[in-house]
Amino acid sequence: MTSTIRTISKVRLHRTAAVTVIEIEGDGFLYKMVRLMVGAMVQCALGKRTVGKIRDDLHGAARDRARLVAPAEGLTLVRVRY
Repeated sequence: MTSTIRTISKVRLHRTAAVTVIEIEGDGFLYKMVRLMVGAMVQCALGKRTVGKIRDDLHGAARDRARLVAPAEGLTLVRVRY
């Protein structure tokens, strides 16, 4: 069985008046992983979920929780390193 464990090494956020850039570095990414991470960040920023609640969701087995998936528009793969 292939492992689904991935390690995120850096998350950086840069904000200007016109745009917010979130840079995520890791050893690999799963389907919709970055979009789900960004969606969780947006929910925290809007006060709709707490960091503790998201942490609990990540450690839980249930997959039926309401999750915000950030839209693919604006998502850009900048670099792949081997």
